[in-house]
Amino acid sequence: MSVRRNLTFYATALVGTALGTAAGLLLAPKSGEATRKQIRRMAGELSEQLPVTLSELQLRGRQALDRAPRRLTLGRRKGEKVIQLYRENERES
Repeated sequence: MSVRRNLTFYATALVGTALGTAAGLLLAPKSGEATRKQIRRMAGELSEQLPVTLSELQLRGRQALDRAPRRLTLGRRKGEKVIQLYRENERES
């Protein structure tokens, strides 16, 4: 659950940053038409830079969340093995 909470935090922060940026542009001391042109241009540039669509990004995020518990379990088991080997090594020394 902690991984999901962290991802939610980062997603919320990203959306908040985007909204804050948009609000800053809208409240800037430019004319509305110039600001709208700038927003359209920036949105077009951003969409060209994104390697995936938003729905594909959401799917990848869900898949990562689905794999997270298994990966954490495997990592914990590896850590336990390392600790066990260390303790066995200490006993032999």
